[in-house]
Amino acid sequence: MSTQSGDFTVSMDELRAIAGYAVACAEPALVIFAKAQPSDQRPALAADAARAFAHGAPRSRLLRTAAADARRAAEEAPAEAAAEAALAAAAASASAYLRPV
Repeated sequence: MSTQSGDFTVSMDELRAIAGYAVACAEPALVIFAKAQPSDQRPALAADAARAFAHGAPRSRLLRTAAADARRAAEEAPAEAAAEAALAAAAASASAYLRPV
């Protein structure tokens, strides 16, 4: 694959660092989602999947599924702040797939 100006590669270690940062940013906001939807664990599970990847777990379907589930939780959230919190968890989980490695 040829690269064009502005293209770059991301190593697996860098993806793990990105996921770790993303989940660290998302976690404080998840309190908002939990207060709005206490029985909905989808965003928390997405954050857990991102955290596990950041700590060495392999990229897997779990990350993609958790991200999609958290996105659906955001769509069902009763308030914008809760939806944004769920989207942050979804983004953290999906960050493992930012670029091919």
